[in-house]
Amino acid sequence: NSANSKSRYVNSVSRYLGLGYEGGYILPVDDKEQVNQMFRESLYRSITATSSWDVPSTSVYSKIYRKPKLGLGISFVNFNNEEIGRPITIFGFTEVPITRPLARWYFSYGVGLGLGMGFHHYDKDGNPGNIAIGSSVNAYLEANFHAGYRLSQDFMLSVASGYRHYSNGSTKQPNAGINIIPLQLSLKYQTRKFSYDTQTTPLPGYQKNFAYTIYNSVGMKQLEIDGPMVYKNLTGFNAGYQFSYKYRPVLGFDIIYTSGASERVSGEASSFSKSFSYGPYAGWEWFLTDRIYIPFYFGVYLHRNYENDETNQFFQRLGIRYLFLANKQLSAGVGLRTHFGQADFVEFNLGYTFRHHK
Repeated sequence: NSANSKSRYVNSVSRYLGLGYEGGYILPVDDKEQVNQMFRESLYRSITATSSWDVPSTSVYSKIYRKPKLGLGISFVNFNNEEIGRPITIFGFTEVPITRPLARWYFSYGVGLGLGMGFHHYDKDGNPGNIAIGSSVNAYLEANFHAGYRLSQDFMLSVASGYRHYSNGSTKQPNAGINIIPLQLSLKYQTRKFSYDTQTTPLPGYQKNFAYTIYNSVGMKQLEIDGPMVYKNLTGFNAGYQFSYKYRPVLGFDIIYTSGASERVSGEASSFSKSFSYGPYAGWEWFLTDRIYIPFYFGVYLHRNYENDETNQFFQRLGIRYLFLANKQLSAGVGLRTHFGQADFVEFNLGYTFRHHK
């Protein structure tokens, strides 16, 4: 009977308004003492306003993630350092509950992506002290973990920490980037309630599959201050096994071309060797819906060129992809390739996936 049934969400959408105050520690950058000195003289603070809403329960992913939230936010940031400025950040985000939404204590996690605008960027005449950021507009990435307490039916208080990153993807030098470990206190007001029914719909079993993807990414970067732009092209493939609605581990291989390297890279190596780098990687692809997923790859170079700004033996790639077509085989997205927090380039990606079901 209904009294013994497990409740589930009906297709209603709750809405929330939030206000948060945040401080944090700016992480130092390897081998850049002048940048680190500027960071030590800075004090990161921000005030953030958000609007968020529940994902409708018509999707199977709404059930899997306990009805997650999507939202938009704006942050007013102050580094207390005129060399960096007081940027405004506009971003979108997702918040995924770990506990039941109506629990008095609740926990959640999420990620966000946006743009930070209004940085006081490096200028050799007007602002020579800022050798961390070379552009007034920078990409913004965030990851969050929330611990909250429901003060009443409408108000929720939470503490959050995680990671913040500002970078222009090396499209304009200097680009040491700004990496922050934050601590945020926020208050959220629920402006519209969700409702329940008492019928349980079982989650359909996932059809496990092997996936094989070929892809190509393009981007541009500047290797040195006031230097020319160089073209980057990344071609690769990976093979993965998707064992659930959420996750697909993969193994892959990247080949990266950098324009102008035959004249720039020293030594007696061939033009091919100077222009191309390559290496394998292991990765994890996290599916937010049946069409949107976040890839994270960690790789190691078998061959690299220091003069192409490949300064570390290891590389990472983080992005977001959207699957097109009825069969979801064509993908497009954007991502950031890095060397342990040091941006390599922003990549615009196209891929095609072949699947084999078990």
